[in-house]
Amino acid sequence: MVIVVRLWMSSAPVDEVGVILKVLPFTLEQMKQFINSWYLQTEIRSRAGKNNQAVKAEAKKNAADLIDRIINNRAIADMATNPLLVTMIATVHYSGSALPGRRVELYQKICDLLLGTRQAAKKIKAPLTSEQNKSVLQVLALDLMQRETRTFAPAEVESLIDKELQTIVNITLTPGEFLEQVKDVSGLIVEREQDIFEFAHLSFQEYLAAAEVKELQQEQILIDNFDNSWWAETIRLYAAQSDATNLIQAALQNQTVASLTLAYDCLKESKKVELQTQRQLENILEAGLTSKDAKIAQIAAQVKLTRRLNNLLRINENQEIDQSYLIWAEYQEFIKDTFGTNTIEPGFLPVDAKNVSPIQSVTGISFQAANRFCAWLSLNSNFGNNLIRYRLPTEAEAKQYPAREEKPLTCWTQENRTDGEGIRVVKDQWPPQYRQLLEHLAAGNWREADEETAKMMLKVAKRESQGYLDIEAIDKFPCSDLRTIDQLWVQYSYGRFGFSVQKRIYEQKGKDYSAMYDALEWSSAYKWSQKFSDNEYKQAPLGHLPLTHTILQYHTNRMNTLLSRRDL
Repeated sequence: MVIVVRLWMSSAPVDEVGVILKVLPFTLEQMKQFINSWYLQTEIRSRAGKNNQAVKAEAKKNAADLIDRIINNRAIADMATNPLLVTMIATVHYSGSALPGRRVELYQKICDLLLGTRQAAKKIKAPLTSEQNKSVLQVLALDLMQRETRTFAPAEVESLIDKELQTIVNITLTPGEFLEQVKDVSGLIVEREQDIFEFAHLSFQEYLAAAEVKELQQEQILIDNFDNSWWAETIRLYAAQSDATNLIQAALQNQTVASLTLAYDCLKESKKVELQTQRQLENILEAGLTSKDAKIAQIAAQVKLTRRLNNLLRINENQEIDQSYLIWAEYQEFIKDTFGTNTIEPGFLPVDAKNVSPIQSVTGISFQAANRFCAWLSLNSNFGNNLIRYRLPTEAEAKQYPAREEKPLTCWTQENRTDGEGIRVVKDQWPPQYRQLLEHLAAGNWREADEETAKMMLKVAKRESQGYLDIEAIDKFPCSDLRTIDQLWVQYSYGRFGFSVQKRIYEQKGKDYSAMYDALEWSSAYKWSQKFSDNEYKQAPLGHLPLTHTILQYHTNRMNTLLSRRDL
């Protein structure tokens, strides 16, 4: 398999660096291809070169098992984007015909493989044993965690490493020699750029730091940092090796969505938790989803949603997809936040909403409601920043990465806007060419956003010199661009503006352009434009923006063509 590389020079001066090649991370499909190829070649070698149907079938079965295990564990899936590490994961899987049941055990096996077994296989006489290497790296890892950094220069850690090396009998290795040996032989530490080092994957730094905390019996370090997201994975990995009771109790004493989310992760991965503490947390987060206590139900739903978004299936560097359907408890957080005590718009709840269980999948709502839910997620600072976008999947994405439920629903997609059922989300980033539009909308600069929309549509259609879109340009306007512009408007206007909102009004008016024109009060556009830059946009009629008719030159057939597109 070809591994793509690119020239990569970061902060160091070019004349000092020379040429550094960086291996790009695997996408999900590349990872699958690699594992299938690796297993086939490994099976062929183990059977003295035989490559018959039986060998191919065995390789295919084992590869499928490994891929399934990787996909179902987000932390391991993140590691598997690294070609070296996915090779190590595959080696561990092959040697035991399975992955260890707990990922902390996988990290331990990979560390042992890199620090010991791999060197023996290369017939390299190492100055330190695997355990001795590990003891030094644990000290280094904890120091980096406490300084909240991944990278380090050798000079920064020289005294730290030297102090630990001096505790090892009959070893004269210098800190510099130690780092070079670990880098060149094991690959557990890499030189990111000239004289700037880091662990091959952050997970190894976190695992080794957790092991050091356990060895030092310094659990208080983790309790003190329980609300610091930088420490979250180290805390999980410590819990997987230890009694997590005190960690969970710390969260129960300070009940926030973030702390309870982490506490629940610790419970699921822990080696041991006192029964009373276990039941206390479960009563809040599991039974809490159906609790009559509104406060408990709310925090349980928020933790459920947070854990969902933390465990999406990674497709590539910028894209992740949900593998299960949203439940009512999660969706109700959106409804409460969006409508409060106001009347809920038609299509946002099913007819029998009062009889729906909080733990059932969301069904019986409209496409507009599902789309607005994604916009709400995107705007919620708890789930990302303003460059992060949550959206409905495309038909191709939903088919390629199906939900894992026993009874899959027909989920809402970008194309399926009429007979969807369940909600699944995709997390990605807004296209960079729409960054300016995003910034105007996020700042509430509606006039500038409207002008930027017209500018971008003309640019995409290559009609800048003409200054308007004709019917052919509208027909050929790319689906992805049209959806992006619409989603931005819908998101930042909280569902008031956008092409899809205009289309809904157009259809409600019997596809009568004149009636829609009057409903949107486009004849009063100048009046409303005076309010574009303040918070009075809610006084403008629903669907008033963007002023689509201006780049269509008030042409009825062009407007009908745009609003008849199926991708709105």
